[in-house]
Amino acid sequence: MSNLVAISFKQKDTAFEVRKNLKGLQKAHLISMEDAVVVTKNSKGKVKLHQTVNLTAVGAAGGGFLGA
Repeated sequence: MSNLVAISFKQKDTAFEVRKNLKGLQKAHLISMEDAVVVTKNSKGKVKLHQTVNLTAVGAAGGGFLGA
């Protein structure tokens, strides 16, 4: 079973720091994550996804990940 958790921060630096800490917890085998994404929006409203998993590389390596 998968869960989606979304947390909003006023500062993007805080979001990146939290993601870094979560990755540390995962390395210590305290939590399990499939991906952690920081979503930012610039002053013009353009949204950018900062993913830890490169979905393009995953698809090229073996497909099936998203469509399975």
